[in-house]
Amino acid sequence: MEIKEKLIRIIEHWIDHNEEHLLEYKRWADIAIANNFKDVDKAIKIATEKVREANEELQKALSFLEPS
Repeated sequence: MEIKEKLIRIIEHWIDHNEEHLLEYKRWADIAIANNFKDVDKAIKIATEKVREANEELQKALSFLEPS
């Protein structure tokens, strides 16, 4: 397998893995807010946004590797 193919596979894996984490972050943010941990909810939501931003950058990296 070429380096390009490996990069595509690992970046796709990272994106998928991050998406799975995002679901868990939402679930735990909901639990935090339901238990009146507003600061925890806010921090998790900020972290969630950063993971989304990371996925955008990973998608950009993929676009440089995949044919248009």
